[in-house]
Amino acid sequence: MIKSLWKCFKTLKNMLLTTSLLVVLGYSLSWLLGPSMQTKPFQVTAHLAIAGITEDDFNALEEDEGDVTELSPKLIHYILDDRAKRISDSLNIPEDLRKRVEFWFKIYAMYTISNAVLHDTDHPWVLYEVINLNSVYSNYRKAQDRKTAKSNMIRNARYKYIHVLDKLSKAKHFRNLTSDEKKVYALFKEVPGDRKLVFSKAKGRVRVQLGQKDSVVYGIKRSGRYLKSMEKIFQDQQLPIELTRIPFLESSFNLNAYSKDGASGIWQFMYKTGKIFLNVSSAQGIDERNHPLKATRAAAKLLHQNYQILKNWPLAVTAYNHGPGGLLQGMRKIKSQNLNDLIENYKHPYFGFASQNFYSCFLAILHVEQYQDEIFGYLEKDKHLDHEDIEIMYSMRVKFIKEICTVSQEDIKLYNPDLRKKALSSYAYLPEGYYLKLPNGKKQCLLNFYQEVENTNRILDKILGKDSK
Repeated sequence: MIKSLWKCFKTLKNMLLTTSLLVVLGYSLSWLLGPSMQTKPFQVTAHLAIAGITEDDFNALEEDEGDVTELSPKLIHYILDDRAKRISDSLNIPEDLRKRVEFWFKIYAMYTISNAVLHDTDHPWVLYEVINLNSVYSNYRKAQDRKTAKSNMIRNARYKYIHVLDKLSKAKHFRNLTSDEKKVYALFKEVPGDRKLVFSKAKGRVRVQLGQKDSVVYGIKRSGRYLKSMEKIFQDQQLPIELTRIPFLESSFNLNAYSKDGASGIWQFMYKTGKIFLNVSSAQGIDERNHPLKATRAAAKLLHQNYQILKNWPLAVTAYNHGPGGLLQGMRKIKSQNLNDLIENYKHPYFGFASQNFYSCFLAILHVEQYQDEIFGYLEKDKHLDHEDIEIMYSMRVKFIKEICTVSQEDIKLYNPDLRKKALSSYAYLPEGYYLKLPNGKKQCLLNFYQEVENTNRILDKILGKDSK
């Protein structure tokens, strides 16, 4: 006992000495090499809220920050018209949503997170300006200074266009306009209504949207691990496989995505909805919302239900964000089953910007993903995660499974991201009925174990006189 304590003490002492030396060395290098080592050239903290982007991802984006992918109008029309016929006819872009979808297509395909796009909320295609925020990275070293500078750039640009709209709303005539006034006047040319009233209302609708190209690119790369299996699930349910692209919109295939409202996983299931279709149990340490394939089965059921209720995909997909009840209420109120009619005429505080644009965003990101080679060139995707499913027939510990199947803790986590720390601990038991995913060729060990248990039970039944034919 004393020897063991002495050995632990010596180990701890050596660790403390090593840590102290590393701290001194790191500080010395920082002092010698100057501020370039003390400050990262690209601070990530201000952008971590962007769905699907991680700190590691940003390391590869520094050189490309601020660059806009220029796509010709001809190519954009080719893609949005689906000239190559890569998308089901049931998910073609409706003509009355075309301009809305095109706006979001540019957000996903052209603009990066360093591009702040100023636009009108009700008519997103009315695009005032695209601000390049890249200058803050060369002008400011500290993350907080960069954040402040970005906010100031965006705020000043918003005020500029609000001021222009205010002047136009009060103008006696529209002759002798300044260049900015002419530009804004032309943007609203196709928006119906009295000109002064149109400009007056638009003052309160100047919105800023950051580009999402970075997020989409990394979502496409990550999707390779699961997309093939997800398509099979939707195909088996006789649903359009294109609907499996909703996670690009919800989470960019970020397995750790968790919203401020409590939505979790790549499909962003809320807790209450998740409980209906999935095992979400803090007591067991299981949250199947976080397993891409289990959540995909749940999403397929939910989307099928929405379609049964609402009878068309524009409404069924919108209901994934808004819920079918609210849409049914809106349809009754405006007496229409057309999504664009709802967007233009149904006014309700819960049917806001996100719900109104959800289907258009989905169509936009679907077309970007289907035509990714034409837009981004070749993108190397994560290798597909081949696996085997097996039901847990008897309550057992993960530790036991690791031993009899010779799988690592890392593989258990990789194939079963729905298992939390509690479920992976040495003392926790996986419940009967839980479906475990294992690397190919590994489930036979559990099948053999089940067979041994059955054989043992038969022998015991015979010994105890409980044998039954």
